[in-house]
Amino acid sequence: MSGRKSKRGKGRDVRARPSNQLLSSFLPLARTLVANAIHCIFRVTNSDGRASAFLSWADFDVGVYKMHFNVAEYFRRQGVASFYPYVEVRFEA
Repeated sequence: MSGRKSKRGKGRDVRARPSNQLLSSFLPLARTLVANAIHCIFRVTNSDGRASAFLSWADFDVGVYKMHFNVAEYFRRQGVASFYPYVEVRFEA
């Protein structure tokens, strides 16, 4: 990675780095309509940009899951304009 700064960041250093204190949520989609539904689980990312301990391995079932990251608030705190209010990742395990 070069030491140059992006022109899109208007002089700010916008190189990739861990997103500390980013609110994220985890939702098992397949179980939301059944009686034993697990509600949305919230975590905040650590200094490495990771959020963990959403479910124990015993509770992690085969199915479809959604992770939601509130990037608008994160970028606002960084003083960076973003047109993404959130990022969602859906995956099947």
